[in-house]
Amino acid sequence: MLSYITYLFKSTNQHGIHSPFVYCLVTKGLYKKQVLEEHSFLKNLKKSVMLSARKQKIINRAINYLNNADFVNEHENAFSSKKTTYFSLKKATLESIQKEKNNFTFFIVDDLKCNKNAQNGWEKLKNSDSFTVSIDFYNIGFLFIKKGQVKEGFCIRI
Repeated sequence: MLSYITYLFKSTNQHGIHSPFVYCLVTKGLYKKQVLEEHSFLKNLKKSVMLSARKQKIINRAINYLNNADFVNEHENAFSSKKTTYFSLKKATLESIQKEKNNFTFFIVDDLKCNKNAQNGWEKLKNSDSFTVSIDFYNIGFLFIKKGQVKEGFCIRI
């Protein structure tokens, strides 16, 4: 409970985001009220992982935005669903996540706050030189490998 209260004080909305990439993801993707068709990436993920409705909505909106034709052209298909992967910090080791950095550019990391080991693992991943952008939504997070991007971390309320 204390970690959630701390998150609420640290987190921001779109007004505290100074990265154009993250600002567009949040405002044009995650905050959009539009009903979106479930992306095939999420459909396949749900076959093997139990996700809350909130997590499903965040993942689906992000994947749909990152696979939008305009975004794909602008970013040279850097974050397509083929370059996206999912890990749960309950099950995955930091080493297994780090090994995949050459194969993927968008990492969805689940169960950030389920226990102390997961919290420490998330902090290590965020601070790793491998990832340039990290976004913490409290119980789920995104890591990006984006060329030309200054390393930044965000804590965002959805």
